[in-house]
Amino acid sequence: MCALRYAAMAGLFGLSFLIPSQRCVAQTADNATVNADRWIEIDLYWFRQQDIQGSTREFWDRFQPLFAGVNGYRGVILNIGWTVGPIMEWSGDLDQRISLPTGSGQAKWVDESKLLTGTTEERKKQAAARFAGAVLSTRHGYDPWTYGDVKQLSAALKESCFTSP
Repeated sequence: MCALRYAAMAGLFGLSFLIPSQRCVAQTADNATVNADRWIEIDLYWFRQQDIQGSTREFWDRFQPLFAGVNGYRGVILNIGWTVGPIMEWSGDLDQRISLPTGSGQAKWVDESKLLTGTTEERKKQAAARFAGAVLSTRHGYDPWTYGDVKQLSAALKESCFTSP
Protein backbone atom coordinates (compact mmCIF):
# COMPACT_ATOMS: atom_id res chain seq x y z
CA MET A 1 0.00 0.00 0.00
CA CYS A 2 2.85 2.36 0.90
CA ALA A 3 4.60 1.66 -2.41
CA LEU A 4 1.33 2.31 -4.23
CA ARG A 5 0.98 5.65 -2.43
CA TYR A 6 4.50 6.73 -3.48
CA ALA A 7 3.84 5.65 -7.04
CA ALA A 8 0.61 7.66 -7.06
CA MET A 9 2.43 10.71 -5.71
CA ALA A 10 5.12 10.46 -8.38
CA GLY A 11 2.39 10.35 -11.01
CA LEU A 12 0.44 13.19 -9.40
CA PHE A 13 3.41 15.49 -9.24
CA GLY A 14 4.26 14.77 -12.83
CA LEU A 15 7.87 14.34 -11.72
CA SER A 16 8.49 13.17 -15.20
CA PHE A 17 6.12 12.75 -18.04
CA LEU A 18 6.99 11.29 -21.37
CA ILE A 19 5.46 12.25 -24.64
CA PRO A 20 6.47 9.20 -26.67
CA SER A 21 3.24 8.56 -28.55
CA GLN A 22 2.67 12.08 -29.85
CA ARG A 23 5.04 14.86 -30.76
CA CYS A 24 4.84 18.44 -29.62
CA VAL A 25 4.26 21.01 -32.35
CA ALA A 26 7.98 21.86 -32.56
CA GLN A 27 8.84 18.16 -32.86
CA THR A 28 7.72 17.19 -36.32
CA ALA A 29 9.24 14.21 -38.09
CA ASP A 30 10.49 16.52 -40.83
CA ASN A 31 13.05 18.19 -38.58
CA ALA A 32 14.05 15.14 -36.49
CA THR A 33 17.83 15.33 -36.65
CA VAL A 34 19.05 14.49 -33.16
CA ASN A 35 19.04 10.82 -32.24
CA ALA A 36 18.96 11.47 -28.49
CA ASP A 37 16.71 12.04 -25.52
CA ARG A 38 15.94 15.50 -24.13
CA TRP A 39 14.79 16.26 -20.59
CA ILE A 40 14.16 19.66 -19.03
CA GLU A 41 14.07 20.13 -15.26
CA ILE A 42 12.09 23.13 -14.07
CA ASP A 43 11.09 24.29 -10.63
CA LEU A 44 7.48 24.75 -9.58
CA TYR A 45 8.08 28.43 -8.75
CA TRP A 46 8.59 29.13 -12.46
CA PHE A 47 4.81 28.71 -12.87
CA ARG A 48 2.06 30.96 -11.54
CA GLN A 49 -0.55 29.15 -9.49
CA GLN A 50 -3.18 31.80 -10.28
CA ASP A 51 -2.54 31.48 -14.05
CA ILE A 52 -1.68 27.86 -14.73
CA GLN A 53 -2.85 27.95 -18.36
CA GLY A 54 -1.02 31.18 -19.15
CA SER A 55 2.21 30.15 -17.48
CA THR A 56 2.23 26.76 -19.22
CA ARG A 57 1.79 28.50 -22.58
CA GLU A 58 4.73 30.77 -21.68
CA PHE A 59 6.75 27.72 -20.69
CA TRP A 60 6.18 25.98 -24.02
CA ASP A 61 6.71 29.21 -26.01
CA ARG A 62 10.11 29.52 -24.37
CA PHE A 63 11.27 25.92 -24.07
CA GLN A 64 9.57 23.96 -26.86
CA PRO A 65 12.33 24.87 -29.36
CA LEU A 66 14.73 22.84 -27.20
CA PHE A 67 12.75 19.74 -28.17
CA ALA A 68 12.80 20.49 -31.91
CA GLY A 69 14.58 17.85 -33.92
CA VAL A 70 14.86 15.39 -31.03
CA ASN A 71 13.56 11.95 -31.91
CA GLY A 72 14.26 10.17 -28.61
CA TYR A 73 12.34 10.39 -25.36
CA ARG A 74 11.32 13.91 -24.40
CA GLY A 75 10.00 15.05 -21.08
CA VAL A 76 9.78 17.60 -18.34
CA ILE A 77 10.84 16.96 -14.76
CA LEU A 78 8.76 19.16 -12.50
CA ASN A 79 10.76 19.99 -9.39
CA ILE A 80 8.61 20.41 -6.27
CA GLY A 81 11.00 22.20 -3.91
CA TRP A 82 13.87 19.66 -3.84
CA THR A 83 12.56 18.03 -0.68
CA VAL A 84 10.85 14.75 0.22
CA GLY A 85 8.34 16.64 2.38
CA PRO A 86 5.70 17.06 -0.33
CA ILE A 87 5.56 13.28 -0.78
CA MET A 88 5.85 12.26 2.86
CA GLU A 89 3.32 14.82 4.13
CA TRP A 90 0.54 14.22 1.62
CA SER A 91 -2.64 12.93 3.24
CA GLY A 92 -4.33 12.06 -0.05
CA ASP A 93 -6.35 15.29 -0.07
CA LEU A 94 -5.87 17.22 -3.32
CA ASP A 95 -6.88 20.44 -1.54
CA GLN A 96 -4.03 20.09 0.96
CA ARG A 97 -1.43 22.84 0.68
CA ILE A 98 2.08 21.68 -0.19
CA SER A 99 4.75 22.70 2.30
CA LEU A 100 7.38 24.40 0.17
CA PRO A 101 10.69 26.04 1.09
CA THR A 102 10.52 29.72 2.01
CA GLY A 103 13.03 32.38 1.12
CA SER A 104 13.51 31.01 -2.37
CA GLY A 105 12.34 34.23 -3.98
CA GLN A 106 15.52 36.23 -3.47
CA ALA A 107 19.13 35.77 -4.41
CA LYS A 108 22.22 37.93 -4.27
CA TRP A 109 23.69 38.49 -7.70
CA VAL A 110 27.40 39.07 -8.13
CA ASP A 111 29.89 39.31 -10.97
CA GLU A 112 31.50 35.90 -11.27
CA SER A 113 33.21 36.48 -14.60
CA LYS A 114 36.65 35.35 -13.44
CA LEU A 115 38.21 32.91 -11.03
CA LEU A 116 39.61 34.04 -7.72
CA THR A 117 43.39 33.72 -7.78
CA GLY A 118 46.31 33.82 -5.38
CA THR A 119 46.77 32.35 -1.94
CA THR A 120 43.86 31.23 0.20
CA GLU A 121 44.03 34.49 2.14
CA GLU A 122 44.02 36.54 -1.08
CA ARG A 123 41.06 34.55 -2.44
CA LYS A 124 39.13 35.15 0.80
CA LYS A 125 39.68 38.91 0.45
CA GLN A 126 38.63 38.81 -3.22
CA ALA A 127 35.50 36.84 -2.33
CA ALA A 128 34.59 39.32 0.42
CA ALA A 129 35.02 42.20 -2.03
CA ARG A 130 32.97 40.38 -4.68
CA PHE A 131 29.99 39.83 -2.36
CA ALA A 132 30.23 43.27 -0.73
CA GLY A 133 28.74 44.76 -3.90
CA ALA A 134 26.06 42.07 -4.30
CA VAL A 135 22.66 43.28 -5.39
CA LEU A 136 19.60 41.75 -3.76
CA SER A 137 17.18 40.97 -6.53
CA THR A 138 13.56 40.11 -5.77
CA ARG A 139 12.38 37.14 -7.75
CA HIS A 140 9.20 35.10 -7.89
CA GLY A 141 9.10 32.50 -5.08
CA TYR A 142 6.62 29.71 -4.47
CA ASP A 143 2.92 30.42 -4.66
CA PRO A 144 0.63 28.61 -2.14
CA TRP A 145 0.29 25.45 -4.27
CA THR A 146 -1.98 22.55 -3.41
CA TYR A 147 -1.61 19.00 -4.66
CA GLY A 148 -4.65 19.55 -6.86
CA ASP A 149 -2.97 22.61 -8.39
CA VAL A 150 0.08 20.51 -9.29
CA LYS A 151 -2.20 17.90 -10.84
CA GLN A 152 -3.80 20.67 -12.96
CA LEU A 153 -0.36 22.03 -13.88
CA SER A 154 0.83 18.61 -15.01
CA ALA A 155 -2.28 18.16 -17.16
CA ALA A 156 -1.96 21.69 -18.58
CA LEU A 157 1.71 21.09 -19.48
CA LYS A 158 0.78 17.94 -21.35
CA GLU A 159 -2.21 19.54 -23.10
CA SER A 160 -0.55 22.81 -24.06
CA CYS A 161 2.47 20.98 -25.45
CA PHE A 162 0.27 19.92 -28.35
CA THR A 163 -1.46 23.26 -28.91
CA SER A 164 1.38 25.82 -28.53
CA PRO A 165 2.70 27.19 -31.80
